[in-house]
Amino acid sequence: MIAVWQGGLQFSGGFLLAVIVGYPVYRHWNRLTRWHSLDGYAYGLTIGLGIGRVACTSVGSTSGV
Repeated sequence: MIAVWQGGLQFSGGFLLAVIVGYPVYRHWNRLTRWHSLDGYAYGLTIGLGIGRVACTSVGSTSGV
């Protein structure tokens, strides 16, 4: 995961940055808004991860698979 010279931060680095940046905003929302937003994020994360895996495979990268 940390071996940047081997493509180690393809998914986990972006996810960690999103958590660090998003947490201050997320903690100010009420409980219902949090759950509605997280439902939407789950769809986007799933689609984005699938597209990212296809892109990694198409350029010959096997470090993310």
